[in-house]
Amino acid sequence: MIHAKASPSGYKRWSTCPGSLTLEEKLGNLIPPDEGGEAAQLGTELHSRAEAALKGECEPCEDTQFYVSFCRQLAAQKDAEMIIEARVPLFYSREEHGYADCVIRTEDCVHVIDLKTGNIPVDAVNNWQLAIYAYGMGMTSTETFTMTIIQNNEAKSWSLTVDQIEALSSVIGVKAQAALNPYINELNASDEACMWCPCKPWCKAYTAKLLENFDDLTGNMEKLSDEKQAYLFAHKSQITKALTAIEASLFSRVSAGETISGVSVATGRRGNKTWSKEVDPITTMIMAGIPREKCAVEKPISPTQALKLSPDVEGWYQPEGRPTLKAGDAYDPAEDFDILN
Repeated sequence: MIHAKASPSGYKRWSTCPGSLTLEEKLGNLIPPDEGGEAAQLGTELHSRAEAALKGECEPCEDTQFYVSFCRQLAAQKDAEMIIEARVPLFYSREEHGYADCVIRTEDCVHVIDLKTGNIPVDAVNNWQLAIYAYGMGMTSTETFTMTIIQNNEAKSWSLTVDQIEALSSVIGVKAQAALNPYINELNASDEACMWCPCKPWCKAYTAKLLENFDDLTGNMEKLSDEKQAYLFAHKSQITKALTAIEASLFSRVSAGETISGVSVATGRRGNKTWSKEVDPITTMIMAGIPREKCAVEKPISPTQALKLSPDVEGWYQPEGRPTLKAGDAYDPAEDFDILN
């Protein structure tokens, strides 16, 4: 499925960072194809199963049962029309369209229902992605538009009148035109805009946001407030991924012959010595005068392997986990210090 340039799902990105779409287009093939991780692949599979179940081609699985039942219940209303994987034209870019998981028209309401399979909570209220889908379904005599997120067997909804959704569409339209304008290069880094943005390794705004207020992280940690240190720790995974992407980008460019001040390609540390596939290690060592009994060391299999063979194995123990730092969720750094602003 080909996604629209200013896709509804990417609204948080292009509405706050309009230059990101132009940057992505300029980078072109420098950005590696998004193959998706295990979570993305699972999400695609569950959406396919849910679609097939709604079409009556199979029974819903455990992870889609609530979503399928919710849609079927709405579709059971008098004169209701259910559209699965609804192709929705984008009012701000007529040549493009998006896909809503399920749209159900009833006598007095248009329901837009979106199945979310990830662990990051998604709210229905102020969900502009669904508002774009709702408006794209067209203005009728419908009194209300109700947008629903189905996640973790829970339904969260947001209802708007025709007047309200028309007012929202005006705001969305202005932001979309700015993002689609190739002459607007404004880049604004933020947690929401940058989370899924493929341009991070090349984006100066993103790099500046990561480094903001951190002149010497390794030698002067006392300069950082407790709150900032907690923020860095809580975002360790994101920062590590960003640095890994930056390293990969720099290595690729310098290896291709590009000169970048401050970095170069060097030969890394040699790996551990290993036996060549062309020789028999035992024979080679014996011929070199090493006694056979010293050429190989027998090691017992692990307790885990042993227990799979017999649950009666004794004499093993499992060490307690070492104390480790855990990121909390009570602190919201966005209101307290500049790194997020």
